[in-house]
Amino acid sequence: MPKIIENVRELIVEKAYELFIKEGYDHVKTSRIAKECNIAAGTLFNYFPTKWDLLLEIMMKVSKRNYEDFVEKLKEPNSSYELVNHLVENLYYVIDRLGKLSMDFFSFMISQDGCDESKKTEEQKRDEAKALELLKHSFPQLKDASDEVVWMATRSFQAMVITTYCRNHEILQQRKEFVCNSFLAILDDIEKKSENQEVM
Repeated sequence: MPKIIENVRELIVEKAYELFIKEGYDHVKTSRIAKECNIAAGTLFNYFPTKWDLLLEIMMKVSKRNYEDFVEKLKEPNSSYELVNHLVENLYYVIDRLGKLSMDFFSFMISQDGCDESKKTEEQKRDEAKALELLKHSFPQLKDASDEVVWMATRSFQAMVITTYCRNHEILQQRKEFVCNSFLAILDDIEKKSENQEVM
C-alpha cells in the first residue's frame, strides 16, 4: 500500500526552504527536493511547474514571516532607526541565504508596482492595505503621506538593500548604516513635503 502524505504542497515548500537555506538555490535540484519529500518528481511539478515557482512561494512565506516579525518588533520601544536597522538585517539575511535569485525576486517585486489592480487577488489587496497601514503607523514621518508615496519609499528602501548587499561582513555593516541613514533622510524629506503642502 503506498504511503499517504498529507499536505504535500506544504511539505515541498518546507523541504525546499531547508535545502535552499542550507545549500543555496542554485545547488538544489528539484529531483533532490522530491526525494527528500518521498514523492515522485512529477508530483512536485503538479504543484510547482518550475523551481522558480517554488522559490516565489517560499519568498512569499519568508516575506510574511518578516512582516509578522516586524509586527512583533513594533511591540518593543524601538526608534525609527532601530526598526529600519531590523528590516535591513532581515533582508540581507534572506539575500545571503538564497543568493542571486533572491535579488532577482526582489527586483521582480519592485517592478510589480505598476501592475494592473484587476490582476491582484483580494488577499493581495488586503495584504497591501495592511502593509501600508503598518508602515504609516510604524514611521510617523509617513502618517500624512499618500499611499503612492509610501510605496515609492518602500521600493526605494528595497532597492538600496539589494544594491548594497555584499558578502564581506565588515563592508556590509558600513553599508547597512548607510542604508538606514539614507532611508531615514528620505522619510524626513517626505514629512517636510507633507507639512509644506498642509501650510499651502
